[in-house]
Amino acid sequence: MTAKIKTLMALVLIAVAAACGGSDQADGGAGEPFVEDIKNLDDERSLPPIPLECFDSQEAFEQCDDDGLLPDECFDVEGFILPECDPTEEQGAESSEVADDDGDIEPAVEPGPEVISSGFDPSVDAFGFENYGGEPGTVNLTTVEMQRMYGDEVCANLANGCTLSPPARQWMEQMNKAMAGGHCEGMAVLSSLFYYGESSPSAFGADATADLEFPGNDALQREIAYWFATQATYPGGAAKVNESPSAIVDTLIETFGRGTNAEEFWAMGIYLPDFSGGHAITPFAVEDRGGGIVDVLVYDNNFPSETRVLTVDRDSDSWQYQASINPDEPSSLYEGDASTKTLEIVAITPRLGVQEGPFEEGDGPVGYAPVVGRNTDSVEVWLDGDANLLITALDGRRIGWLEDGSFINEVKGATSTNLRFGVDVWGIEQEPVYVLPSDVRQFTVTIDGSQLTETGVSEVTMIGAGFNMVVADLVLDPGQQDTIYVDVENDEYLALNYESDYSDSPDIWFGLATDDADYEFIVRGSDIEPGGSFNVALDFPSGDFVLNTTGQTEFGLYDLLVVRIDDQGEYVFSTEDIELLPDDTMFVNFFEWEGDGSPMFLDFDFETNGTIDATLVLEDGGGEYVDFYDE
Repeated sequence: MTAKIKTLMALVLIAVAAACGGSDQADGGAGEPFVEDIKNLDDERSLPPIPLECFDSQEAFEQCDDDGLLPDECFDVEGFILPECDPTEEQGAESSEVADDDGDIEPAVEPGPEVISSGFDPSVDAFGFENYGGEPGTVNLTTVEMQRMYGDEVCANLANGCTLSPPARQWMEQMNKAMAGGHCEGMAVLSSLFYYGESSPSAFGADATADLEFPGNDALQREIAYWFATQATYPGGAAKVNESPSAIVDTLIETFGRGTNAEEFWAMGIYLPDFSGGHAITPFAVEDRGGGIVDVLVYDNNFPSETRVLTVDRDSDSWQYQASINPDEPSSLYEGDASTKTLEIVAITPRLGVQEGPFEEGDGPVGYAPVVGRNTDSVEVWLDGDANLLITALDGRRIGWLEDGSFINEVKGATSTNLRFGVDVWGIEQEPVYVLPSDVRQFTVTIDGSQLTETGVSEVTMIGAGFNMVVADLVLDPGQQDTIYVDVENDEYLALNYESDYSDSPDIWFGLATDDADYEFIVRGSDIEPGGSFNVALDFPSGDFVLNTTGQTEFGLYDLLVVRIDDQGEYVFSTEDIELLPDDTMFVNFFEWEGDGSPMFLDFDFETNGTIDATLVLEDGGGEYVDFYDE
């Protein structure tokens, strides 16, 4: 057996020499006669060759010996393999692809001589820990990262450091919630930035990326979160190649051929056929296996320090990748072709400068998905929860999920974009982020529980240039459908209507960023009739936050919180148990409010006939901003 292992090790040396591009011209040395003897194969074989897979490892070789696949007749007296049984000429010259039981290609991992590589080495340049989600103690985006990403424009004031504007803070919270599903995008991008010298792992505690510690390394966790978020910014997420797998391969070949001098480098996005299971990986080499088959060698952050393979068939312009986005789950097949658009590479260098977000005006396409075009009036719609969304424009055009589980998009210019998470979204119908174009300013959002199997809680968030609206704590039973009616006019008049089947209504938040001050308004029906209508509007030119009870048939109680942020600081007003009868309208005169401890003036139009019937001066209840959120 020792001699047989000696033969195994000799063949491994031959394979390594070939993989490293060794030439036929020997440098001399004791091993040269043996190597030449092994390569001198006889054209006529009297014995069948030993299966090539027996030489994958010492364990494989020993298993083949136990299985009787290494007959003694195949070895000489010194234990070396005879030419008649050597598989390297007959089998080694063939493509290394192996078909599984379903006929799918299982590509070899070890690169051969026809490899174009950037030089990235997963054992050194990849993180030593795996992709992670929302584990306790994990740190994500903070105000510091938001200010770094967007500049001071994201701050409502700078009196005591940066205080984020309400729309910016809401966007940050949405991104941090999204990262509970995984941080693959951030890990894919940051590992490339380290390798190409745009950042350094030494700033986070180690000389090599593979040696970086994760537990307790808040700075590294926040950095990963920063680069995760750039998939949702402009121009960070704008430059991508997804027209076909072959076009992606061609782009990577051109990039990798320049090594660390490449002007661009890429994160690769892969999706399941229904665009669920979005995952980001790091491509670093391309290997041409012949016959139109190309392997893209990748670092998959669900598998630390490993080299994995995504296979492209140029003839059919298709691709496949056998992996799981969750390290704890069995692998599943990612696949697609030029028509599915489920494979893409996204440029990293556009993320290096100051970004633009969906909550601010700018020259670029404000909105989550850059494909919306140069449109500063788009509106993002997010859903947290297991329900589905269907958005319907005033003229009946729809985008979202139908009751039967099928997806529809009839709105020209609207997009639905899946974030790349990589862990917890496995097997879940993850709702995309919707972006509505500027001509859709009045629309309904249907929260559909048709696919629910138990009662769940959802949250709908809308973010636009200078404003945000949130309907939180939506309780939905299986089969139930609730509808939100939305009206956005010039980003200064916001109106929202919601009907709840529960006596405890959802919380409704409005946020507004202006040149002089930023405002946030939060209202909840603490005791209203089930099925009643909840109507809220923000009329900024008039300085009024409006609550209307049209559609109610019973007396109700409401809680209110108002926040103003200006150059001098942050001011909070809160009160509880405001009494309103059916068909009443209440106007909160926030322009007249002088700040902390000052009263708030409320005008009432009873029966909503256009006449102010009473004015109420409410003292500040003294509630804290965070206390209202936490209730």
